[in-house]
Amino acid sequence: MTSSLTLPTIIRVVSITPFLEKESIMNNHQIVILQRGWIVVGKTKQVKDDLVVENASVIRIWGTSKGIGELALSGPTTKTILDPCGTVTANIGNVVARIDVSPSSKGW
Repeated sequence: MTSSLTLPTIIRVVSITPFLEKESIMNNHQIVILQRGWIVVGKTKQVKDDLVVENASVIRIWGTSKGIGELALSGPTTKTILDPCGTVTANIGNVVARIDVSPSSKGW
């Protein structure tokens, strides 16, 4: 049995609207894991191809017994060390992961 499939030889693109063209208004509180081991926490928003973290702190020492997820769910412990650093801007390609901070977590 032979099947005949006709494919178009030309594809016409009517319009392309890049996702990163507009400023995002998400502004979530997140832990952001960046390349080279940097981990920051703060209010995030995406601006074109950058992730901006406002009121940011570098998480120097987690101080947890259950890993970074414990920080996201419960907030910093008494052993957590945060280094406030203002606003951090990173190219979105340098973001390894983002973890939403639970609204019920305290201390951020």
